[in-house]
Amino acid sequence: MKKLFLIVTALFLVLNVYGQGPSIDAGEDQSICPPECVDITAIFEGGGGNTSDYDVMAIPFAPDPYAGTPVILNDDDINGPLPIGFDFCFYGNTYSEVYICSNGWISFGATDLSSFRNYPLPGAGGPGKMVAVFWDDLKLTNSGRVYTWYDEINKLFIVQWSRVRTFQNNTSETFQVILKDPMYHTTPTGDGEIVIQYLDFNNDTNGSYSWSQIHGNYCTVGIEDHTMKRGLQYTFNNSYADAAMPLSDGTAILITTRGSELRLDGDLNTDGMIDVNDLLILIDHIVVDQTNFNPYLADINSDGMVNILDMVRLIQIVMGYDQ
Repeated sequence: MKKLFLIVTALFLVLNVYGQGPSIDAGEDQSICPPECVDITAIFEGGGGNTSDYDVMAIPFAPDPYAGTPVILNDDDINGPLPIGFDFCFYGNTYSEVYICSNGWISFGATDLSSFRNYPLPGAGGPGKMVAVFWDDLKLTNSGRVYTWYDEINKLFIVQWSRVRTFQNNTSETFQVILKDPMYHTTPTGDGEIVIQYLDFNNDTNGSYSWSQIHGNYCTVGIEDHTMKRGLQYTFNNSYADAAMPLSDGTAILITTRGSELRLDGDLNTDGMIDVNDLLILIDHIVVDQTNFNPYLADINSDGMVNILDMVRLIQIVMGYDQ
């Protein structure tokens, strides 16, 4: 009864504001008589662009204070699969395990390619489904270690390379990658956010070795998807985009889809349509505080809250009053 009251109230508000709105074609007329229910569906034409494109931004350096579980690795070695602790969406695909390489990267799929020689991203030089944290020819000598930590309170999975050293110049590097649980750290697309941060950043491997072999140009930092055709490169060969912050000790970057456009504002069940089904999901949330949808899609009027005003806006979209 409360759901019906909310629907009637919202419809009253909409019709009072948009008394003579444009029509929308929802198919042939239907006679709705109790106790039978008839689904009325209206296809909304519109929406945003690509929803799995990541952006990157500089953020304050904030190292996680906890100790972790050691990861057993040798030179040019991979350990995995290791559980993340939650489902992590990356370029639209969901993964629950990760592989960790001694050479400063992780991947979300099995690979025999330990890739000590770094390349630009995206590209076929390394494994797909990859996060290059400090991809370079590294070694775990002189107390170099790799650790993982699942922060259950803050819903984070952390990998830290601690005091590892570059093969060429033996300089020390300490850095982290942090995967955020997208169920708790939401984004418009549902893709998980990635924090990369550096306690010691000594990017001095120019790749020229005494035996005239090139081992990559400085380190690679960035990501690429499973096709190795889409990705984001923050730095390679010690080069940055004009507006990018150069990395150094005590710096951090956030890789996120928060800047991406939404597919459809109000498509709460993400089926590609805005219809009565989305309205019922929103009403369930308002009545019984259910949260089984992405709040970015439900905050239709972009005021930072999900409430009856969003329901009014959603009815306007379904009825075509916004066109």
